[in-house]
Amino acid sequence: MLFFLAWVSFLLHMVSPEQAELELLAEFVSEIKSFQQLDRDARRFGIDSLIHTNPRRGIAARLETLTGISKDSLTFVPIRCEAEAATSDDRMNHPFVLISTIVEKCLARDEHFFEVVETPTAADVVASSFVNSPEYQTHPLVLACKGSGITVVPISLYSDGIKVCCDTHPDSLYAIYINFIHRGVNECARKESKHVLTVYRKSEATPETLQDIWAVILWDLQALAKGCKPVSGEVWKPLHQQACGPPLNGAWGLWHRVCLMQVRGDWSYYCEA
Repeated sequence: MLFFLAWVSFLLHMVSPEQAELELLAEFVSEIKSFQQLDRDARRFGIDSLIHTNPRRGIAARLETLTGISKDSLTFVPIRCEAEAATSDDRMNHPFVLISTIVEKCLARDEHFFEVVETPTAADVVASSFVNSPEYQTHPLVLACKGSGITVVPISLYSDGIKVCCDTHPDSLYAIYINFIHRGVNECARKESKHVLTVYRKSEATPETLQDIWAVILWDLQALAKGCKPVSGEVWKPLHQQACGPPLNGAWGLWHRVCLMQVRGDWSYYCEA
């Protein structure tokens, strides 16, 4: 038994502190471990502060761990940031999981995932589901598509930050998620229904960082509202000048539109973003 424990300890320490930190942060963001557990395990790997020195590589690895989406499926966009995190021209090549990519992966798993069903509502209930609510029913895109056979898929965006360091080096990791809220409250409450768009460290972020992150999200949404894929060269153009790509997932995009209908977060995120 002692030999076995010694061998396990040896194997654990073969992992570099940098790689160990990424795995621990992924477990923390996905709520597998508490901060106390994270801090204890970090010390096993000789990590004192849980501060990573290569943010670009770190975030990409966390996204892959959290979403199952590999680096090949990520879209990298240069965004402004603190000088220490920049790779060139005060920007870092930041990874995003585009909403359009998430939609295609959901469809690959279940071709009926985006069916929007309106259920009967009792007389004393305002709405039995989001798609029965006034927010959905009176939305301009829903009204424009009504009677045409086009389905509008509503999404909710949510952001939250978590502490990822010891007190001597305070820092936070912010994750931006979406939920497909036509799926119902019970399903959206599950952790596996959170789809990560991107992750950023507060210590690397400036007001311009958040502006650029929103610009990327809006560029993606602009195309999705037309049932299309976004085109990479259009991201920094004004929204009304952006051209869209081909229909998303082939014929599916001809009959579906995806629209952001909720933005949620804590007071800190509201003030910053």
